[in-house]
Amino acid sequence: MIDRLYLKEDDKTRCLLCPTNCSVKDGEFGVCNVRKNVNGEIINNYSGIISAIHLDPIEKKPLYHFMPGSKILSIGFFGCTMKCQFCQNHTISQIQKKDELMINKNKKWSPKEMVDFLIDSGYRSIAYTYSEPLLYYEWVYETAKLCKESGIKNVLVTNGYINPEPAKELLRYIDALNIDYKSATEVFYKRECFAQLDPVREFIKMAFESKVHIEVTTLVIEGKN
Repeated sequence: MIDRLYLKEDDKTRCLLCPTNCSVKDGEFGVCNVRKNVNGEIINNYSGIISAIHLDPIEKKPLYHFMPGSKILSIGFFGCTMKCQFCQNHTISQIQKKDELMINKNKKWSPKEMVDFLIDSGYRSIAYTYSEPLLYYEWVYETAKLCKESGIKNVLVTNGYINPEPAKELLRYIDALNIDYKSATEVFYKRECFAQLDPVREFIKMAFESKVHIEVTTLVIEGKN
């Protein structure tokens, strides 16, 4: 895994995980309200905390051409790298600093605990989903690596908003992706998601070149995309 996903800059630290590249003062969060500058290091205060966990049909991810007819353990997180005005999971994706106490009441899992649970339950696959799992990069990376070693398939359901270097490292352990391709226009991404389109396209290209199974979803919004 990459040694660190941040760069120190005088009295701030720049997060290098997603294309927003937030420059954050000590004690403050980036725009995601999840990754925080703590003594000059960008960390995820909520690493291992799960917002939701369910056993789903894999078609619900949605994946229709990867392990069809099977069940998959779906786990969710808090926060997102985008601010989509139409978000269906906004109660967990658009968290604020005031939500910290509520979040910390949830069970915290280590990667090993999660993989042991999968093995003991006989589950063959796991989906990192619901909110944006890429914000939990370090935890997802370690869990995916352990799953790979144990023959458990890793599915990432994501908006694809990540910088190339961490993306390349993580894709080594991902078996299937569903990428939320929200629109084909930059204007939509800027206006509705407060994000950029090109990094998502680049991530899809990288995943394709890595030979990861890819399925793409676009939520159709009448009059907008």
